[in-house]
Amino acid sequence: MKPKGRSNLPEFLKPLGRNLIYAEGTVTEINYVIELRNLIADKLGVKANQVELIPVIMNESKHTLELVNFARDDVKKRLAKGETVDNVWIFYDKDEFVDFDVASPKIKSLNKNHPNIKWYDCWSVECFEVWLYHYFENLVVPLPRRQYIEKINKFLKDHNSAEKYTKTCDHIHKLLTDNGGDIKRAIKFMSQKSNLSLLPRPNPSSGVWMFAQFVISYIEKTVIR
Repeated sequence: MKPKGRSNLPEFLKPLGRNLIYAEGTVTEINYVIELRNLIADKLGVKANQVELIPVIMNESKHTLELVNFARDDVKKRLAKGETVDNVWIFYDKDEFVDFDVASPKIKSLNKNHPNIKWYDCWSVECFEVWLYHYFENLVVPLPRRQYIEKINKFLKDHNSAEKYTKTCDHIHKLLTDNGGDIKRAIKFMSQKSNLSLLPRPNPSSGVWMFAQFVISYIEKTVIR
């Protein structure tokens, strides 16, 4: 049985596919995903729940391999129930997790085990804010984790923003782009810098550009007839 309402989706939404998003944290990355989902809905004039970017909400954060295993098992359960899954996006940070570099090969193995589903490895070294920093400026030398938020807020202050970035912000993308940030420049730099096959991951780097590119490319290519 397919998910309710899927057959009733507008034709221009179907190419997006059904996307499940899993994240270590329970707030920041989930808010970011929901905001980009809403961006698609607003641009195309549909309800947000029709856009099948689906954050899988967990009650507690999980370290890297716990998250990958949780996603694997959750997808397996969903498939057994007859759900459609086209893409799986796993967001995780290096932080201090010792199993960080083990996650990428495991996610790649899931692509082999599920040939009809694409599994995406959305890592960040060291933290998710590495990705957000690159909305404003290229960075090749790592900063201490705590300094990324300080630098992002300096960018915002330089553009006379009255608001600061916090990890609980529910409009991260809008806050950054309203104050000089550019998601396309972040995609361009990170896609050129990030060697998807390289382990250990260089510091700083982020695979979140794949998700951002997926969303932005879909918006730009979609024509409503």
